[in-house]
Amino acid sequence: MTRAEVAAELRALYAEALEYPEEVFEDEVQLEAELGVDSVKQVELLSRVSKRYGLPTRQSGFRIDNYNTMGKVVEFVLAELSGQKPVTTG
Repeated sequence: MTRAEVAAELRALYAEALEYPEEVFEDEVQLEAELGVDSVKQVELLSRVSKRYGLPTRQSGFRIDNYNTMGKVVEFVLAELSGQKPVTTG
């Protein structure tokens, strides 16, 4: 899948789950700071994403706060799909 395809699917999934319009889920949007998505909801959404894409179980030490923007979530999914270690910069 291309980055654009993954981003579009994730925007749709997040928009439906959070009842926001898809267009708010641009790469730079801060999920918690700008949209009020708490860490519990972020974990739930990432679980849905993992199930949707058949991603492997996250390793110990995984920190949801490293994926605080939509763009970082997209990059995480792409890295997991390609078998690369996701970038975890804050």
